[in-house]
Amino acid sequence: YNLSRDIFLLAKRYMITVPLAGNRNTDGSFNNLSSNANLWSSSESGASAWNRNLNSGNATVNRNTNDKGNGFSVRCLEN
Repeated sequence: YNLSRDIFLLAKRYMITVPLAGNRNTDGSFNNLSSNANLWSSSESGASAWNRNLNSGNATVNRNTNDKGNGFSVRCLEN
């Protein structure tokens, strides 16, 4: 089972658009502007939280944990 592939295909099928806003680091600097979309999930992992990363250079969705002090985008979904 490939969750990343399924998320990508759902986004493609339903034409979900996600701005490539990059992210703000804990020191206040920014990176990956115009190339990555980093989205928080609602799942925590200790002092960190899970996020999804979409990169304009490939067709996969990565799942990572990051410090909650980072600034990532949020996409609200309704159940």
